[in-house]
Amino acid sequence: ELCYRDGEEYEWKETARWLKFEEDVEDGGDRWSKPYVATLSLHSLFELRSCILNGTVMLDMRASTLDEIADMVLDNMIASGQLDESIRENVREALLKRHHHQNEKRFTSRIPLVRSFADIGKKHSDPHLLERN
Repeated sequence: ELCYRDGEEYEWKETARWLKFEEDVEDGGDRWSKPYVATLSLHSLFELRSCILNGTVMLDMRASTLDEIADMVLDNMIASGQLDESIRENVREALLKRHHHQNEKRFTSRIPLVRSFADIGKKHSDPHLLERN
């Protein structure tokens, strides 16, 4: 969802995920709900069919960044008459807003993190890292 957060700018916020089953972000926003089998109404299936038939669906594109994907989708939407050229930049800006995922931690203070020498030593003496070098 595109959300406005704490007087900051808009950002995309992850509200659900599918790992074998569907999980939603709980009301507090700190954890995922219990996994459950999602069901769709007949109306939702008709809506999905309509979106696939009449909307922009691009399954095979050569792009390596989100910027390239957004540009290709917007070009396709303008070419098919689904989007007016005059609002292209506004839609592109909305698509490329920051994405906040549930597992990301927000740091409220700008104090740098201090790690112990033991933690630093563990990272640099990891057997997998030593094998690569």
